Amino acid sequence: MPTPCLEEARDVSLHLRPLARHLDALERAELPAAAPLLAPLLRTVTLAWSRSERYGRPERIVVLLQEIANLLIQQAGPRRGR
Repeated sequence: MPTPCLEEARDVSLHLRPLARHLDALERAELPAAAPLLAPLLRTVTLAWSRSERYGRPERIVVLLQEIANLLIQQAGPRRGR
């Protein structure tokens, strides 16, 4: 029988691994070009929220959404000075 830590690691890996490629693409894109990348990213976040035991809790999904928002804000920073 897997330990709770192992179960959590599997859950995180299963549900967050698909986010990695979306986040990588978002990081590489200029902010205006990032708009079409948001829908697939948020769809994947929604799947993690609806299917993951760990990320189905508000305190976990909120942190994930805050990190995504921070990434977008960070990307917008250099453009504001133009």
